[in-house]
Amino acid sequence: MSLLLTIQAAHGGLKVASEGINVVGHNTANATSDGYSRRTMVSTAAHPLQRGGHWLGQGAKTMQFLRQSDVFVERQIVKNHGQQTRAKTAFESIRMLEAQLSDGAKGSLVEGYNHFIDSLKQLTEDPGDTIFRSQLLTDAENFTNSVQEVGRFLDDRQQSVREDLELAMSEINALSESIAEHNRRIRRSSNTMSNSDLIDQRDRLIAEVSKLIGVEVHFKADNQATVFFNGHPLVQGIGSRDLSYSEDSVGRPVFFLETNSGQIDVTAGLKGEFGGKLDAYDASQDLLDDLDTFVIDFSTDFNTQHASGFDLNGNAGGDFFSFNSIAPTTSFSVDSTLLSDVTLIAAAGAATAEYGDRDNLDLLLDIDEVAMFSSGAYTPRQFLTSIYADLAKKVAENEMDYEMYTTQITDMFDLRSSISGVDLDQEAMKLMEYQASYEAAARVLTVSNQLLGELMQLL
Repeated sequence: MSLLLTIQAAHGGLKVASEGINVVGHNTANATSDGYSRRTMVSTAAHPLQRGGHWLGQGAKTMQFLRQSDVFVERQIVKNHGQQTRAKTAFESIRMLEAQLSDGAKGSLVEGYNHFIDSLKQLTEDPGDTIFRSQLLTDAENFTNSVQEVGRFLDDRQQSVREDLELAMSEINALSESIAEHNRRIRRSSNTMSNSDLIDQRDRLIAEVSKLIGVEVHFKADNQATVFFNGHPLVQGIGSRDLSYSEDSVGRPVFFLETNSGQIDVTAGLKGEFGGKLDAYDASQDLLDDLDTFVIDFSTDFNTQHASGFDLNGNAGGDFFSFNSIAPTTSFSVDSTLLSDVTLIAAAGAATAEYGDRDNLDLLLDIDEVAMFSSGAYTPRQFLTSIYADLAKKVAENEMDYEMYTTQITDMFDLRSSISGVDLDQEAMKLMEYQASYEAAARVLTVSNQLLGELMQLL
């Protein structure tokens, strides 16, 4: 073997060892980085040369840098991100609704209704007492105000969801474009360290998109990623599609995926933070619908019975409550004519000048004990209580989903760590191996240099 070939082989050894040390340093520096996949260097012997019937080695060379990962695990993590974040967002948002509307809180719907019924009962003791009548109207007004406050709170929450989702569209589209750009850069690069870094960066972007809207991803052999949303490609190769925001006829958020031929409604496929917020929006709407039902049915029945009685002046009663049919909950109130004149409360069952007639008042109280709502299954008090029960059930369901998906994604992260994680002990052993290789190659190069110097002196 010639002296020059020896120097060349030593140089190759130095280069491979140096690159190996760099890989170890890269792994060690990123050992705690989220989403980092361990790198390994694959080296092999360079193709030997044939000289005079003999094969002469040319040392070692680096073949490629591998990114240690499992496609199945990565796909499952992306999918679980969307499911877990949706359950978490829905749980936290609906739990906040429950806390705001707690039936045990002061000024709650149930408490307001109970005070109103108690004032009705108190008035039966002396239907002509103006103090009792004033207290009844005060408690009735407090009750209607509590219903209005809940309605306004729910309207505000829904408006907040609309604004948040609409504003986030630009972020989603920017992330999709960035994923496509990373695909383009990955396609152009070879199996280098920078290529693996690009893949890690792109996969973190995909995870962010999944946390927002919930996506699935397919990886190809050339490291290209196709991101699917609701069964449709959101990012395919170096191209991406935009999402757009709209609202339907009743104001519910609607999402469209832009295509060459138009738009596709993908609202039903929302997961992630967006899906959780939409679940909270729907929970608010269900609550509003229930309260609208309560206001309409309770007010109609109560007003009908009140109109059949007579006030202190011997006149037929009018409406006790009023509401706007377009927005019953937020317009629910005590009739303004009653608030201006307490004698107009129709407690009597007949046109009489005597104050002791409470016949109609008893019939008004009976409404509290009758299943008078559209379903025919609830009394007014039971209906209000059922609203809280339904809300608590939704909170519990989303909490269970959140815990389940959190367990699943934790297991997937543990599995990913066993495949792609950095073991500092192993890296330390590799570092010693590469240092030894470097020192050996350096020693060969030093000796070769000395021999070459001696040879030149002899010449």
